[in-house]
Amino acid sequence: NDIRIGTNSYLGINNLNCSNLFLTNGGALYVYSGQTNGAYDYGSLVAISNAMAVGSRCWVYPYSHETNGGSPLFRMSNLVVAANGGFHASGKGYIYNRGPGLGNPWTASYGPGSGYGGRGGDTDLRYGLGGRPYGSANAPLDPGSGGANYATTQAGGRGGGLVRIVASGSIDLNGTITARGEDSSYVYDGAGSGGGINLVCRTFTGGSNGRLQVKGGNFYPGYYAGGGGGGRIALLYSTSV
Repeated sequence: NDIRIGTNSYLGINNLNCSNLFLTNGGALYVYSGQTNGAYDYGSLVAISNAMAVGSRCWVYPYSHETNGGSPLFRMSNLVVAANGGFHASGKGYIYNRGPGLGNPWTASYGPGSGYGGRGGDTDLRYGLGGRPYGSANAPLDPGSGGANYATTQAGGRGGGLVRIVASGSIDLNGTITARGEDSSYVYDGAGSGGGINLVCRTFTGGSNGRLQVKGGNFYPGYYAGGGGGGRIALLYSTSV
């Protein structure tokens, strides 16, 4: 039947199947993906028969599997995202030292940034090369990679996650869908790359407040590590307004 999450409450799930899903009054949905196993190209499924609505001050947090990269898939007929709400997958991709875009250090002391849609940043004095791009530009199915971490007990920045939405009808975006990479938190550790946004629908609409963001993480200011490369955004639709 219908599920309504509101009044500053939250729900954490792996998979979900319902008729309609409404987030109101500060409600939040956390979706934690399992690993992919080759039979499916996603790690968890949120299947909504009709409509999904994300209200103002409401957020959906899709977490990719931190070492396998499996990510949630959202399916519905129609999606409405209000201003000041949306999908937040920033820093919810591969953990540090993991992912196809991991950089290549030349020493055990400096961490380059990871790549995804673009190449990751080299370390200072080129002690390590930033990670290379990977994945599909037209239909990204991967999260961002974590930054390299080699000589310290600190952790490199996590990659951005993957926001993957398939709507048989319309997507109306007035809020934010973000999958940014995490910044480097220490002088020798690389930043995570931006994640992926993959939207498929028949009709795409939105207002001036609508945002899609997959920026890579920043390196630690003034020091040796590399910044993360940008992620990937793909939007497939029949008509737009």
